[in-house]
Amino acid sequence: MIKLVAIDLDGTLFDDVKNISNENRIAISNCHKLGIKVVIATGRPMKGVMPVLEDLGLTTNDDYVIIYNGAKILNVGTGEVISSTTIKGSTVKDIYTESIRLGVNIHAFRKNEELITPKHNPYTDVESRINKVPDHIFDFNQINDDEDFIKCMLVDSKENIDRIMTQVDKRFFDNYSVNRSSKIFLEFLNKNSDKGKALITLAK
Repeated sequence: MIKLVAIDLDGTLFDDVKNISNENRIAISNCHKLGIKVVIATGRPMKGVMPVLEDLGLTTNDDYVIIYNGAKILNVGTGEVISSTTIKGSTVKDIYTESIRLGVNIHAFRKNEELITPKHNPYTDVESRINKVPDHIFDFNQINDDEDFIKCMLVDSKENIDRIMTQVDKRFFDNYSVNRSSKIFLEFLNKNSDKGKALITLAK
């Protein structure tokens, strides 16, 4: 018997223009009628996914959401954090140094979900616009080594992200969960952060 269905947003629940089809809405409604929990599992922050949860009626104390590609699990109704994994500021600074070497842009989400970037760029603007999260300019050299971050992202044109995929130092892939969440985003998270592990945690 199916008890839980987890659904991604971009490229899955959404169509090409970010709409939810009537067929998908009916399927989700049928899940509710059968007592099956429907959980959105996305790389987006909470502000970016909340409008979808409200649209689908997934906002009660019995509803859960997986955000930041598995780095955080929340009870939607109560706001309770079920699980959270982070990386340190020292890691973000290390990735920043790598971004300079590779010639690409970077931004990061602090534990409080603030989006910071060392300079304005069109790719951070995409993140900010889609997820309704303002970006803040911050000198990454001034980040505290012990500060907790949800994730750090190399962000640039598709061509540049294509180029660096084989150029990023192997130690990052060895020590962190690295995920290309879109053509212009390459994400670095805690090694224990991914949607699959988050789903197992939530199911338990």
